[in-house]
Amino acid sequence: MEYISYDKFCVDIQKALQERCGQEVQVKLHKVLKINGVMLRGISIIGKENAAIMPTLYLDKFYMEYKQGRKWEEIISAFLEEYDKAGVENEFNIQFFEEYEELKTHLAYKLIHYEMNMELLTEVPYRKYLDLAIVCYCDIKDKRIGHGSILIRREHLKMWKITEDRLFTDAMQNMPKLYEADFMNMAVMLKKLYDDPADLLSRPLALFVLTNKARINGAASMLYDGQLEKIASFLGQDFYILPSSVHEVIILPKSEGTDEIYLSQMVDEINREQLAREEILSNHAYLYHKDTKELVALPLIPY
Repeated sequence: MEYISYDKFCVDIQKALQERCGQEVQVKLHKVLKINGVMLRGISIIGKENAAIMPTLYLDKFYMEYKQGRKWEEIISAFLEEYDKAGVENEFNIQFFEEYEELKTHLAYKLIHYEMNMELLTEVPYRKYLDLAIVCYCDIKDKRIGHGSILIRREHLKMWKITEDRLFTDAMQNMPKLYEADFMNMAVMLKKLYDDPADLLSRPLALFVLTNKARINGAASMLYDGQLEKIASFLGQDFYILPSSVHEVIILPKSEGTDEIYLSQMVDEINREQLAREEILSNHAYLYHKDTKELVALPLIPY
């Protein structure tokens, strides 16, 4: 069977949704630039009755269902059903986003790859950190929609009439309160994720994990005030940081005797072979010096 292209699918589904919804609303197809240069196609339905905000629903999974043989009318119905569930109506008020004093306690931040996000960073306030960038977002938790976020852009600062310094100061204060750091032995993490009937993980491993209690953008917890110093004090030595993803980093004590020249290559290989593009944090491993409290990126030597 010959399938239509993804681009044509997006246009056709927008037209079909517009016909189904009627002319009293506008079904808008648009591109959304996500982290690490990932470009998604999404649809928003503007003017839907009682909607306080208009969510964007991405079309990738619906295209996969189309290629798997799902009928067109079923796809349209499934989209509308999911869109209604994603829609936030009267019981959630997004108007607080317009008032900075109400919004600021919801500010958080995350670490992203600097070079992979050059285009996005032209629109977003950021602070450079090694080969990474710190960006801010509004954290949203609601009983209907669960967890969501709105990336802070420069246009928002103009609306709020605040400076970038004010934004980052408030976000830095909030983040540890919103997302408490969680440092644990790798064996503890693995036992939480997998069944271990043979109790193979009863002994601690030589690796540790740094994330946060929610496991969301947990790599940012390495920026918490005094966090790396606490880990160095606990280990009693220098240590390596291996960026596993935007959600966590792996801590390896230096005394384990690892040849550090290969650590960045290992991180880079895992990124290319095992991670979704939007979850990649860095291609470099890092070394934290206990005495100087300095974090440095280890070189990535070409293969």
